[in-house]
Amino acid sequence: MTQAMIGPCLFEGMGEASLVERLNAWGIARDREMLDLKANLSLTQVGVSSAFDQAKEALLTIVSNFRAEAEATRQQGHYEAAQSVARLEQVVAEARTRFDAQDGRFSDGLGELAQRLQAVDAWAQAEPARVAVATRTQGRCALISAPGATTASSTSEHRSRASRCGRTAP
Repeated sequence: MTQAMIGPCLFEGMGEASLVERLNAWGIARDREMLDLKANLSLTQVGVSSAFDQAKEALLTIVSNFRAEAEATRQQGHYEAAQSVARLEQVVAEARTRFDAQDGRFSDGLGELAQRLQAVDAWAQAEPARVAVATRTQGRCALISAPGATTASSTSEHRSRASRCGRTAP
């Protein structure tokens, strides 16, 4: 295995001309290598800088897109919330209208029921007087018989009483 030689590879007994030649060759090779490294470094710096700028632009684009999307999502959420509130308000308004109509019908029903109860109450309060009048009127012409009785004597008795009161017996 051979080792790479580093340096001008000088040795003892070299002549002055060969020493200068080797030092010059070594210096020239070193300078070329340094210039190549410098050129490669400059190219690498340009490439890295360009890549960094592209990455920076991509990141800024991503951030900008994210902000735009977040704003759009916020606005969409706000719009949907406003629509939900509007629908809820509409449902509440319709329910209020229906409840008001139902309350009206219920109030009308209660009013009609109160009128009927007043009529029944008035009739019930007048009933003792009607019964008294009917009892006095029928006392003279009252037929006394058991409910559902149909004997011959009760039927003939019923007819004679009915004729005295100006009625016809069945």
